[in-house]
Amino acid sequence: MKPRVYIAREIPKDVEAYIGEHCDYSIWDQPGSIPLELLYQNIGNAAGLLTSGTSINKELLEHAPQLKVVSNISVGYNNFDLEAMREHKVLGTNTPRCLMIPSQT
Repeated sequence: MKPRVYIAREIPKDVEAYIGEHCDYSIWDQPGSIPLELLYQNIGNAAGLLTSGTSINKELLEHAPQLKVVSNISVGYNNFDLEAMREHKVLGTNTPRCLMIPSQT
């Protein structure tokens, strides 16, 4: 059985296809940020969450008892409550080089 992932923002179609090869997933495909109450309703059985800037705190984690990993599409991780994540045994990742501009030659 594939792990379930909730994608809480629009992502490129090729990334969505890649995730679909390895996971069962649902996606927020509306413009703007997903309302928190709706996010909470959708992450109850998710093992993974792909988001950007959402506060990963005790309240969110209590709505996601099966959550194992949060992938933050962001350079930083200041939206992670590391203590709460540690308590819930949830791993957090970020994308530290996503804003780097390739040098021109």
